[in-house]
Amino acid sequence: MMPCSPCMIIEYDVHELVRSETGNFLKRMGWPVNSTTDEARMKWKIAMKFLIPMKFDVNRAINLYRTYENVRKAENLDRIWINNPHLIREIQSNKFFTLRQLPNQPLNVYFTAAHLIDITSTNSLSQQDRELISLQALICQLDVATENMEVQNTGLNFIYDMQNCSASQFDMNLSRKILKLLQGNYPAMVKNIFIISAPKWFKIAYKVMMYTSDQMRDVLITHYNYSLDDIPISLGGSLDPTLNGNNRYQTCLSTVTNSQSICHSYYSLDYQPKTTTSNILFFNTDHHHHHHHQNQDTASTLSSTITTTSPKSLVAIVALRRNHESSSSSSSQIRVRKRESSSSSDTDKRLRSNENSIEEESPIIKPLTYIPQEISIE
Repeated sequence: MMPCSPCMIIEYDVHELVRSETGNFLKRMGWPVNSTTDEARMKWKIAMKFLIPMKFDVNRAINLYRTYENVRKAENLDRIWINNPHLIREIQSNKFFTLRQLPNQPLNVYFTAAHLIDITSTNSLSQQDRELISLQALICQLDVATENMEVQNTGLNFIYDMQNCSASQFDMNLSRKILKLLQGNYPAMVKNIFIISAPKWFKIAYKVMMYTSDQMRDVLITHYNYSLDDIPISLGGSLDPTLNGNNRYQTCLSTVTNSQSICHSYYSLDYQPKTTTSNILFFNTDHHHHHHHQNQDTASTLSSTITTTSPKSLVAIVALRRNHESSSSSSSQIRVRKRESSSSSDTDKRLRSNENSIEEESPIIKPLTYIPQEISIE
């Protein structure tokens, strides 16, 4: 029997590590380990997607999974209507797309900060809805790209292009959400974030160094072996991303509707209004009127759970609750404020005023450098 070579031992150890830690992840999540069903295979792929960027540290991978799920729910990215006409147009535009995947190289994804979507097609949308559509288009294409095991292993670079982006076009809130998503909240290894041609107002706000489109083109050619045919026109190449817009959407559609895709559960072919669970507070108006005179809390409450799709009904519920809370505490608040105004010194008041005026420091984002998790962009 021939002795094992060091390479064979290392290869065995790696495969054993993958098998062992993947099994641990599945057990910790309460998912099937040795099953051969389609669901079990799907859970295995999900486990790998979160273990790879965390270098098979099970605790960190599970924390990333839970954070990621919470972010998707908080940003309404957990049930995306893939046939939304506004979303289709956004994916087909050249606002966000991926460059050609090269062997053993990170996937380079491109996002422009300027509003390139046709305003006439979104004039019925609010600012919040437009932000959501942009974020859904970005996350959809990231989901599709990271279905590839090679992308999971090699990671990705994020190219943030601010050419021709005026202050009126720039969406600060959307930018914060994108950077927060990439900052340790998405299951992919983000190698570098390139910021291209940042205007002076952005440079002051975010304290970043500016890279020109020519410098970015040189980086893509020199460090990542791209040809001019693979580089978009905006960076000095000859690639027109709008020509491939329909194929880009069809790729997204076929991937997210495939039941064996990792991201399948986050998408829907049909429009599904988001349901909201709320607690409704009911009042006995006679008792409430009596309470106003006798200063007794005799309001009766009944907690119930409802499902609603009407924003007006939610507003009414919130207003009703706030009216109750304000009426029950208004007299005590007035007394506290009177005592405070009579007893507080001028120095105390100035201190409180200064505390309320404290603002967050602008984040420091260095191009060509992965943003570490300890940097806060909120």
